[in-house]
Amino acid sequence: MANPNIVAVSSIYANTVMDADVAASAVSLLTCGSNKVQKINSLVIANIDGSNAASIDVWITRSSADYYLAKQYQFLLMQR
Repeated sequence: MANPNIVAVSSIYANTVMDADVAASAVSLLTCGSNKVQKINSLVIANIDGSNAASIDVWITRSSADYYLAKQYQFLLMQR
C-alpha cells in the first residue's frame, strides 16, 4: 500500500460516530480503507451507571496488531 498524501489532500469529509451503549463487548466505531487517513479529534466517554465503577479499553488495530490509546482506564463514581 502506498502512503496516502496528507499534505495535498484532494478531499476532506467530516464524520461523527456515536455509540450510546458499548456494554461489555468490543465495538468497532470506525473503519478505514487503504489509502485513507482517519483523524480522531476527541473521544467522550462517561460512566452513567450511577452505582458501579467501570473501566474501558480504547485501541486501534492495524495489520492485526492492537495499539492501545487507553488500557483499563477506570471510571470512578462521583458522589454528590
